[in-house]
Amino acid sequence: SLAPRTRLNALPPPLEPHMFTLPTRKWTDPTSFVEVPYIDRLGDAIARGFANIPELRRPSRHIMTLDQAVGMDDPYKALVQAHSWRSLAQLARCDIISSHPADVDKLSRLWLLRWYALSRLQFFDHIQTEMDRVGELETPELVFERRPDVWPNRRGPLASFELRLFCNLVPAMKGNHYESIRRMYKLLYSYRKQVQHAQTRTAHHQQHQPQAAEQMPGDHHDGQGDRATVASPTMSDWKTTQAVVLMHVANLLAQAQDFPGAASILDQLWAIRPADDMDFLAALGRVYLQIGDLPLAKKTFLRIEQHLGLPIDESKQTFVSGTGSKSMPAIVKSVILTPLPQTDLPRPDLVLSHRGFLHMAEGEFEAGAACFMDLLSRLPTYTAAVNNLAICHLYMGNVGQAASFLESLMGESPKTAGVSEDLVFNLCTMYDLTEHSLDKKRKLLANVVSLNAGDDFSAEMLKL
Repeated sequence: SLAPRTRLNALPPPLEPHMFTLPTRKWTDPTSFVEVPYIDRLGDAIARGFANIPELRRPSRHIMTLDQAVGMDDPYKALVQAHSWRSLAQLARCDIISSHPADVDKLSRLWLLRWYALSRLQFFDHIQTEMDRVGELETPELVFERRPDVWPNRRGPLASFELRLFCNLVPAMKGNHYESIRRMYKLLYSYRKQVQHAQTRTAHHQQHQPQAAEQMPGDHHDGQGDRATVASPTMSDWKTTQAVVLMHVANLLAQAQDFPGAASILDQLWAIRPADDMDFLAALGRVYLQIGDLPLAKKTFLRIEQHLGLPIDESKQTFVSGTGSKSMPAIVKSVILTPLPQTDLPRPDLVLSHRGFLHMAEGEFEAGAACFMDLLSRLPTYTAAVNNLAICHLYMGNVGQAASFLESLMGESPKTAGVSEDLVFNLCTMYDLTEHSLDKKRKLLANVVSLNAGDDFSAEMLKL
């Protein structure tokens, strides 16, 4: 007898005759997919690290399976939280195949989930192969206007902006950063044209609206007025999108070691985003730190504090901008930052983190540690602060204390800390500076990492 159909083996929905020619049928074609090989680098590390121990007595390995996730209320959320990326990619494949090719919003989300999961597993060639099979997402045929019978009242590309943005980052994942940058600008140009067309349609609709209002009931009209009321990208959307894309470009240039180019892009970003966008300014300042321009990083962080209403000593603010490490001798010391209030500090996650980063960049590790301790007193579960506090103590020569901070974090938040490659690598680096480092690493692997880390975890982080 035939097995009952479930979510994991559901058939594609039946199509109406006029749907047979949809260009998105390739999006749901089972032949568009590449088989995802099983991979568990951490499991292999357990086998190597405990080779002299019988298999049944080795540390257990827990990765959520597809069958386990399907029975949950939100299987995608469960798989993401469990870092079970292969199962997530498999689930997305099942849901894509069983989707209607006209449901492009759903398909965009599912393909983005699948390709993101594959990127976490570093299967970049698999992503490229599937992208080639699905086909180019930005063509004159893949727009809503081509099939108003299927997508009435909609305009623009069928694929979501987020999916197209991700596809443009794939060359950089494979090492070709400048190809990704070229595609980013092409995407930006396409979105700009979409906004301009929307503005033209809105102006035309407003110009003819009085005549439309004078029509008598029963008069014939072609429905264009209804289409004009559908939400279209605005200039505000354009500015937001432009900033997002340019931030990606700046990061790509920094990854390619083109720091002057990254700094030039960041200069453009200053004039685009709202002056009071704290999270954007924080991201901007951290990119300045990444490229080594500490004066501009400090200027950005101080701008955040000013917007938050914190006192700034204007008489001591002097900034010498530069790019790369050559700017470091010209930086202003952090003493220009005034003391912080002991209570009711707005956005301590930003203010104290940034002050700590600046102290660290200037070699003032004791002052940096004090900032992160203050931050933890206000936000005790802020994992990044513990890591940065440990790094400060490491550079202060307190190796045991530094390792102790991270060990405590592993014990208190294993589901968060135990899956962080950076935290595990930092702790194992500190173990290398102490006695019995291999035994400590094995204990960390057995008690924390093997039980919580997903199938994307790099075993090299354990430095076994």
